[in-house]
Amino acid sequence: MNDITTTIELVLKSAQVIGVCYAALKVAGGVEAWRSEYVGKRRTDLAESVLVKFFHVREVLHEIRPTEKAASDFAGVVGTRLGAMSTASMLMKRVDDNTGLLSEFYALKPSFLAHFPGSADDPFHLVRRAVAKIRSTASEIEFCTDQNQSPNQDWSPHSYLAGLEAKLVRGGKEDEITELFERAERLLTGMLVPHIAPSRSPARFVRDECVRVWGVVRRFREKTGAVKQTEEQG
Repeated sequence: MNDITTTIELVLKSAQVIGVCYAALKVAGGVEAWRSEYVGKRRTDLAESVLVKFFHVREVLHEIRPTEKAASDFAGVVGTRLGAMSTASMLMKRVDDNTGLLSEFYALKPSFLAHFPGSADDPFHLVRRAVAKIRSTASEIEFCTDQNQSPNQDWSPHSYLAGLEAKLVRGGKEDEITELFERAERLLTGMLVPHIAPSRSPARFVRDECVRVWGVVRRFREKTGAVKQTEEQG
């Protein structure tokens, strides 16, 4: 009888131990599932933040750069030193006005590298190079412009100063700035879109996001234009 009782007690204790172990495994599995879901959500949120901020930066810097025609016709001065100086100073001011936006984008780099390592090229560095290209070219135009000559004096379309101005406009043969942004876009969309919208292709995501960001930029321009008009009327 004692043997039977002892056996029953052992079975019950074993069942209790198994039950505790099973419960512990369930808890551990739940914690691991929660952790995986949490980490995945953080990666998704970060991927979306980086892409949205990148497209905002790209659209703003795209808008502030003149087209070839706008650069030539700026201030009604065609092919003159005054035109080049005006283009350069305008771009420097607009880049300075958007330093806050650029800083917000650059601040995402440490988290990006921690969650998405292994990129052969750095998209943040490519954006920095594009911004530096605008600044350095504009500064060089201001430095190279001879103040002792007439600001309305024409120069050869193949001159050094004309070549510098051509680097600032978008859509021209010397448009290295747009090329840098396109490289950064390919890197970011290829790495991040699968974490945000697995059912959408990178091209579809880029199109949708550009439409959304352009709407934000357009509303901002309309708002600032209305404020300026009100101030002028006042």
